[in-house]
Amino acid sequence: MILDILAINGALENQPVNQITGATAIFDYDGFNLRSFQAHTPGWVLMFVETFMNAFSARIKVVHVVNAPSLFLAVFKIAYPFFPKKIQERIFVHPNDGWKSLHSEIPLEILPEKYGGNMKFDSCINLLEDIEKLEDQFLRIFKYGYIKTKTNRQSFKPLSLQK
Repeated sequence: MILDILAINGALENQPVNQITGATAIFDYDGFNLRSFQAHTPGWVLMFVETFMNAFSARIKVVHVVNAPSLFLAVFKIAYPFFPKKIQERIFVHPNDGWKSLHSEIPLEILPEKYGGNMKFDSCINLLEDIEKLEDQFLRIFKYGYIKTKTNRQSFKPLSLQK
């Protein structure tokens, strides 16, 4: 989950371009197992979906889900009716059909070789390329989070709110 957050933060670093052109995302669940599924608690999933739909500042044109396990598909079928129609039209879950359905949606010229496309991995934007630098930057941005003691919390409040 931390990698998800770091990758999304990396995408937002290139925000002006992403807002203008939009982004096509491929969520690959290859290697997703029961332990991975347990990490996706209902609260985390709700937060992710709410953020994705209401607070994500980059324009998402379409999301393609590949290699989805049956457990994911069952949960997705339950949640799907609750998505707004606009979001429903942007999410595609592809069957394991040798990438045929994915190829019908994304041109091979811009699809990575991993998915049967023509683009070399080196040409792709790797949002986690320098993971240590991303983590340091992320922690620096959020270093003013939860403060344990009441005295310290009050010291960060504006003077008009202090009693």
